[in-house]
Amino acid sequence: MIKFTGKLALGLATVVAAVGLSAAPASAVPTNCHAGTDGGNWAYAICTAGYGQYRVWIDCWNDNGRKTTLYGTWMDRASGDGQSVRHCNATYPIRENYGYHVQ
Repeated sequence: MIKFTGKLALGLATVVAAVGLSAAPASAVPTNCHAGTDGGNWAYAICTAGYGQYRVWIDCWNDNGRKTTLYGTWMDRASGDGQSVRHCNATYPIRENYGYHVQ
Protein backbone atom coordinates (compact mmCIF):
# COMPACT_ATOMS: atom_id res chain seq x y z
CA MET A 1 0.00 0.00 0.00
CA ILE A 2 1.33 3.46 -0.91
CA LYS A 3 1.04 6.21 1.66
CA PHE A 4 1.06 9.83 0.57
CA THR A 5 2.48 12.41 2.91
CA GLY A 6 0.90 15.84 3.20
CA LYS A 7 3.73 17.47 1.23
CA LEU A 8 3.54 14.92 -1.62
CA ALA A 9 -0.25 15.23 -1.89
CA LEU A 10 0.00 19.03 -1.88
CA GLY A 11 2.73 18.88 -4.55
CA LEU A 12 0.60 16.65 -6.79
CA ALA A 13 -2.41 18.91 -6.36
CA THR A 14 -0.31 21.94 -7.33
CA VAL A 15 0.98 20.24 -10.50
CA VAL A 16 -2.53 19.12 -11.53
CA ALA A 17 -3.92 22.62 -10.95
CA ALA A 18 -1.09 24.28 -12.89
CA VAL A 19 -1.54 21.96 -15.87
CA GLY A 20 -5.30 22.53 -15.87
CA LEU A 21 -4.93 26.31 -15.79
CA SER A 22 -2.34 26.48 -18.56
CA ALA A 23 -4.46 24.72 -21.18
CA ALA A 24 -6.32 26.90 -23.69
CA PRO A 25 -10.11 26.55 -23.71
CA ALA A 26 -11.32 23.91 -26.16
CA SER A 27 -13.94 26.31 -27.52
CA ALA A 28 -11.46 29.06 -28.47
CA VAL A 29 -12.06 30.21 -32.05
CA PRO A 30 -11.09 33.25 -34.07
CA THR A 31 -13.24 36.35 -33.57
CA ASN A 32 -13.71 39.72 -35.25
CA CYS A 33 -14.04 37.95 -38.61
CA HIS A 34 -15.51 39.08 -41.90
CA ALA A 35 -15.64 37.95 -45.52
CA GLY A 36 -15.68 40.21 -48.54
CA THR A 37 -15.02 40.65 -52.24
CA ASP A 38 -14.30 43.42 -54.72
CA GLY A 39 -17.21 42.30 -56.89
CA GLY A 40 -15.12 39.95 -59.04
CA ASN A 41 -15.18 36.16 -59.04
CA TRP A 42 -13.27 35.78 -55.77
CA ALA A 43 -13.76 36.30 -52.02
CA TYR A 44 -11.61 36.59 -48.91
CA ALA A 45 -11.97 36.04 -45.18
CA ILE A 46 -9.98 37.57 -42.34
CA CYS A 47 -10.13 37.32 -38.54
CA THR A 48 -8.23 39.75 -36.33
CA ALA A 49 -8.69 38.34 -32.82
CA GLY A 50 -9.05 35.08 -30.93
CA TYR A 51 -7.35 31.73 -31.50
CA GLY A 52 -7.72 28.89 -33.97
CA GLN A 53 -8.15 28.83 -37.73
CA TYR A 54 -10.42 30.36 -40.37
CA ARG A 55 -11.03 30.03 -44.11
CA VAL A 56 -13.22 31.51 -46.80
CA TRP A 57 -15.88 29.59 -48.74
CA ILE A 58 -17.38 30.70 -52.03
CA ASP A 59 -20.32 29.38 -54.09
CA CYS A 60 -19.53 29.37 -57.81
CA TRP A 61 -21.91 28.64 -60.69
CA ASN A 62 -21.46 27.69 -64.33
CA ASP A 63 -23.54 28.62 -67.38
CA ASN A 64 -25.53 25.35 -67.07
CA GLY A 65 -26.90 26.30 -63.64
CA ARG A 66 -24.64 23.98 -61.65
CA LYS A 67 -23.10 25.14 -58.39
CA THR A 68 -19.99 24.13 -56.50
CA THR A 69 -18.60 25.40 -53.21
CA LEU A 70 -14.87 26.09 -53.13
CA TYR A 71 -12.73 26.74 -50.05
CA GLY A 72 -9.69 28.85 -49.31
CA THR A 73 -6.67 27.79 -47.29
CA TRP A 74 -7.08 27.44 -43.52
CA MET A 75 -5.28 30.39 -41.91
CA ASP A 76 -3.87 30.17 -38.38
CA ARG A 77 -4.81 33.18 -36.24
CA ALA A 78 -1.67 32.75 -34.15
CA SER A 79 0.52 33.63 -37.16
CA GLY A 80 -1.11 36.99 -37.91
CA ASP A 81 -3.98 38.58 -39.77
CA GLY A 82 -3.55 36.99 -43.21
CA GLN A 83 -6.39 36.59 -45.69
CA SER A 84 -7.83 33.29 -46.82
CA VAL A 85 -8.62 33.82 -50.52
CA ARG A 86 -10.42 31.71 -53.13
CA HIS A 87 -11.33 32.39 -56.77
CA CYS A 88 -14.05 30.75 -58.80
CA ASN A 89 -12.45 28.63 -61.53
CA ALA A 90 -12.87 28.34 -65.31
CA THR A 91 -15.45 25.54 -64.93
CA TYR A 92 -17.54 27.49 -62.39
CA PRO A 93 -16.72 31.15 -63.14
CA ILE A 94 -19.70 32.98 -61.60
CA ARG A 95 -19.46 34.00 -57.92
CA GLU A 96 -22.61 34.10 -55.82
CA ASN A 97 -22.50 33.67 -52.03
CA TYR A 98 -19.44 33.67 -49.80
CA GLY A 99 -18.60 33.50 -46.12
CA TYR A 100 -16.14 31.98 -43.65
CA HIS A 101 -15.63 29.00 -41.35
CA VAL A 102 -13.81 29.05 -38.01
CA GLN A 103 -12.40 26.21 -35.94
